[in-house]
Amino acid sequence: MSKRQGLASKLLAVLGGVGLVIGICATRASAQALRPPPWSNANFANRYIRNEGSDADHFTGVIRYNPNGNGRYTAGSLSASGSPFFPFQPNSTAPTNFCNYSLSTTSSGYAVTSGGSGTEVLTWIASASNNANCPPSFTENDTFVIRNNVTANNTVPRIDFSSNNFLGQHSATFKDPGYGYVLK
Repeated sequence: MSKRQGLASKLLAVLGGVGLVIGICATRASAQALRPPPWSNANFANRYIRNEGSDADHFTGVIRYNPNGNGRYTAGSLSASGSPFFPFQPNSTAPTNFCNYSLSTTSSGYAVTSGGSGTEVLTWIASASNNANCPPSFTENDTFVIRNNVTANNTVPRIDFSSNNFLGQHSATFKDPGYGYVLK
């Protein structure tokens, strides 16, 4: 064995020993997992904007709503493409190709489980200025999951959801579930 190889071996042995001593003597960092709070309706509060789309037919909608932290909503609006209800009209003004709705706060609500999943029922009432082919009202049933990050006021900035009847489109012959996310 050459002098150089012997010196390299001794250096590696010393560095290995120093590493072992540091590993044994150093204070240990806690490996405890970050636990979310026990979730409740209170974590879903204030104003959110929701982007929603259908699974198959490329329907889209934008919802702005205000959950109150107690399982109810104080306000809400939905703007959706009219394509599930009538053909696109390229020579018409933009509002003619959309359906707009207000959330019925008396018949809409949500519930959050302690595990962070939830359900919501949203009842929508059509705007008087809608295209005549937009449905006058419909109810949407959704499930959602709260993301594991909480703001200083104990609410969450993002929720992922799925809908079993996006835009009320669910019947024996026509099924169009939806999905999307909600941002604060």
